[in-house]
Amino acid sequence: MENNDLENKPQINGVELRPDMELEDIGILEMTPEMVSEIFLETFGVIL
Repeated sequence: MENNDLENKPQINGVELRPDMELEDIGILEMTPEMVSEIFLETFGVIL
C-alpha cells in the first residue's frame, strides 16, 4: 500500500501533514519573544 492510498491522514487546519512541511505551510506562524512577553504581561501581569 502506498502513502497515497492511506485514509484519515493527519491534518492541521484542514491541511494534510507531510514530513517536509514547515509551520507556515499549515497556517501556523511562529511567535516572537516579544509576542510571548506581551501575552504574559496581558495574562499574568508580569514580563518574562
